[in-house]
Amino acid sequence: MEATIAVQSELIVEKELQSLKKYAENKGFEIFNLNSLTFVAKNLCAKGGDRYSLIVECDDYPNLPPIFRWCNGETLEFEGIKDVPKGDGGYFHSSRTPCAPWNRNSYKQFQGNGPHGDWQMVGWQNNPKTGQCTTIPRMILKMCAELQSERYKGRSG
Repeated sequence: MEATIAVQSELIVEKELQSLKKYAENKGFEIFNLNSLTFVAKNLCAKGGDRYSLIVECDDYPNLPPIFRWCNGETLEFEGIKDVPKGDGGYFHSSRTPCAPWNRNSYKQFQGNGPHGDWQMVGWQNNPKTGQCTTIPRMILKMCAELQSERYKGRSG
């Protein structure tokens, strides 16, 4: 059963990343796979020219939301607060994770310091705060838009 779920997730992720990779080429950032269920969104451009990178893990997607983690674009490791954008609004959260129903790290039931004990991971697509971000391309494009918005306030560190 788990193998079937993994294969289904792999096929969905592969399909969704195909269109995102084409968009990324035109917008100056990179999307590349670390494996069939994990990819990097590298060099997302923020207002003022700052660049950020995310590692996105998609096991059991779309049943559960992906896991988004900010990272250093060169080492792909989280090397501290300088890898995290800060700003006003929910996406730039003090928990150092993009705060959205489409990020598994936002759920207290997944991660003890997740900010939302009031959200349920199963059926995450139905959360009204999802903002139509129910596919990987829409999630990444939303992060790009937030990094270019007035809510972005620079690097955390």
